[in-house]
Amino acid sequence: RRVHGDPEASGPDTHYKVLQAVTAAVKEYAQLPGREGLRVWGYRNVWFRFHASAVNQIIPVSIDQFMFLRESFVNTFNTQREASFPSYAYNGPFSDVAQDVQQDQYEIIKVCLGAEWFHGHPSAVIRGTRGFIFLKDMSLDEFYEQSRALKSATTMGGTTRTDGLDASFGASTNGPFLRQGSLAGLH
Repeated sequence: RRVHGDPEASGPDTHYKVLQAVTAAVKEYAQLPGREGLRVWGYRNVWFRFHASAVNQIIPVSIDQFMFLRESFVNTFNTQREASFPSYAYNGPFSDVAQDVQQDQYEIIKVCLGAEWFHGHPSAVIRGTRGFIFLKDMSLDEFYEQSRALKSATTMGGTTRTDGLDASFGASTNGPFLRQGSLAGLH
């Protein structure tokens, strides 16, 4: 397939455009034999955030993983070391904003579960957690519906609108991921 219009340097609406392109690709991929049970992970990060009640998967992040994230980002995404469209919260590498978001999400869960739940947890992974990645695990039908709803909400009179939009799936997915099967949540 031919891809039209590189969305690079178009700000937050890049994520909307990528969501629509990924939705089309997933629809084609899902038609191939042996693709039953596919799931999509939606996540938000820099432009929009999930409310804790809107997610169904939470992934712990350690301090070491924050360092790896930053090093990977600045050494891999050369064109994005300095963002053309910085976050309202920070003008620098998006990996730093992502870390701040993940730390904020950790604080939310820590308030809900209590600090002692983390400090006294039998798992070293949970004790060492300093951030969380919030994900929404969706069936293909749910993903298609969320993408369709966002497309309808953002397209008015032939123009695309992403300013301040925060649909239930989000104007910014920052990357849906396909997967088969399921992932166990925190225990």
